[in-house]
Amino acid sequence: EGMRIPFVLCVALAVAQGAAAFSFPALATRRTSLSLRGSPAVNNRRVLASVRGPERRNVGVLALASTEGGAAAVAGYRFVDKRKEALLVLPVGEEVRRGDVEFEVSKTTLVLSVNGQTYASGELWGAVSCDESTWEIDEFEGNPRCVIVRLFKEVPADWQFLLKDDYNLADTTRTTWLKIGKKDPSKEEVEAALQLIVALMAPAGTGPGTTSHDLEKLEKEGTAAGVSEEEWNKAVTEAKEEEWKDTAEEMRRKMDSGASPQELQDLLAVTQEALQGGVGAVVARPAPIPAMVFIRHSIADAAEEDTVDSDLGRMLTVEGRSAAANARKWFGTLVAPSRAGAPPGEETVFSSCAGRCLETAFLAGAGEPIVLEGVYEGMYDAEALAAYKEVGNKPLKDYVVAGHAAFLRKYAERVVVEIAEGLASLPAVAERVKQAEEGQAPDLSKLSLGCVPVFGHSVYSAAVAMLIAQALRLNKDDTSLIASLTHGEAEGILVSASGAGHCNSDSTKLDPEVDFRTARTLSGVYASLKGTGRL
Repeated sequence: EGMRIPFVLCVALAVAQGAAAFSFPALATRRTSLSLRGSPAVNNRRVLASVRGPERRNVGVLALASTEGGAAAVAGYRFVDKRKEALLVLPVGEEVRRGDVEFEVSKTTLVLSVNGQTYASGELWGAVSCDESTWEIDEFEGNPRCVIVRLFKEVPADWQFLLKDDYNLADTTRTTWLKIGKKDPSKEEVEAALQLIVALMAPAGTGPGTTSHDLEKLEKEGTAAGVSEEEWNKAVTEAKEEEWKDTAEEMRRKMDSGASPQELQDLLAVTQEALQGGVGAVVARPAPIPAMVFIRHSIADAAEEDTVDSDLGRMLTVEGRSAAANARKWFGTLVAPSRAGAPPGEETVFSSCAGRCLETAFLAGAGEPIVLEGVYEGMYDAEALAAYKEVGNKPLKDYVVAGHAAFLRKYAERVVVEIAEGLASLPAVAERVKQAEEGQAPDLSKLSLGCVPVFGHSVYSAAVAMLIAQALRLNKDDTSLIASLTHGEAEGILVSASGAGHCNSDSTKLDPEVDFRTARTLSGVYASLKGTGRL
């Protein structure tokens, strides 16, 4: 019936160790009203983050200095960022000689002076190799004489700036962003929102699975080998899981060495094609939204006071900024390619109105966010505050065991409705929604929105990811992965019709089971992106 796709709202979730299962229960509605405004002092500057007014309108929130095309002009020099090296380019006159240049570099610091004037001095955005880093006077992009400093990064990554001191939040400059709020949505509104999201993420035939023909083939091969069907299928499944685990390890090595999205896709495609059609295969077709990734903000300053105002204005620490920028290692292979070639106004990014989330989105390389009221306001429900005080930053399953599933379900429902409103505000989606409302079957085959990031907060992001995973009918292994993850700063929970996964920049944090499931899910996501021309 067009977009009216059936789904299961409450799929039972098996918690870690198989000790318990739960589904989000029905909820009683309760209204809260918050007026939020934060104006923290960061680097001796004032930043405005405000969300006021009617449910849907343009609001001033936060403005950040940005770079164009990987280059920025700071303090008289030009910074050019490349995956494996960072360049400082300083135009100089004909009279400047090598002896006039003073250059010092350590693993984490840089000093550059010319004729006694210091142009760059401070802590680098990331670590570099001193032995490989050099400087020279040469032509650069049409400028006949420049001091060119080449710093080779210890770990290939995107740098937003050359020096940590170069990063400053703008003064009270305001940027206009769209804001969406929907308090206490009805059951019908939640159902309609999930139907729209499922329609955009899971076109018919998408998702993990095995055809009856494939099962018959496996059964025959197993019978011929003299083993039972159960034993044969178990052996095949274990062998294929080992293949995915090996692929996951190789994928991590490639990401750490700065591999491009296309190189990762080529690697994953080999395994996917080899296993296609059997147990453990990923069957992926182009989807308007191949995946959603729910990203927790990076490490933030502590609130100066125990108030909403103070908490809303919290910004990232120096360590948090570095971690957010380093998240580009995975964000750049998942979300950024999917935004390539997007029509104006259809680069879809959602975020909490909290300064720490908006700053994380900026440093990770996201587009201009649509602010969702519920992502932040829902955390200040009285029950939410009490639950977080009791449980802390723990996986979703810990909150459920502690009896807090109801409020998390309520939180997730509001955010899902706001996400759906944001998607429906896009002209291409709005047109198809109208077709569905008029009883027509909308054509989704030519609709391509790419992967959609949502920047939010710890366990609350996991709750939204779980609700969407349930609506997509992901299996117990995938929902258990979401329930069991400890959602670290600047890390993401990946949800797609192909499965679930965990996105982060530290390969030591993922156990092999999570890593293999993430690689398997990414294979389907990349295949869908490639099918829509977004890779």
